[in-house]
Amino acid sequence: MPGVAFVAHCLLNQNSKTKGGARCPGVYSPLVEELRAQGWQMQQMPCPELAFTGLNRFWAVREQLETRAYRAHCRRLATAIAGAIELHIRRGDDVILVGIEGSPSMGVHVTSSDPDRCGNP
Repeated sequence: MPGVAFVAHCLLNQNSKTKGGARCPGVYSPLVEELRAQGWQMQQMPCPELAFTGLNRFWAVREQLETRAYRAHCRRLATAIAGAIELHIRRGDDVILVGIEGSPSMGVHVTSSDPDRCGNP
């Protein structure tokens, strides 16, 4: 039986993406419909970029966020999520993580990266 899917923030709230980055208004429905159809419960993970820089931001690549302050911020968020995941695993729940390709912080296989990037896009 499916357990809990920890889902990237912007997949459950497209309004949190940078201007022009949303795939649709609100929730990314195909993902939610698929997870629900398979019986998964969903828990939204916090968006590191949104929580650090707010809604009024430009898109960024990994190198722009590579700072001591941002790493400490991400560590705090990851610690909280890891604690929640640990509780589910101890209960015997299945757990999956759903990231979003291209995100500088929540990408699974692909993150936005450009060593030459600086300033506004």
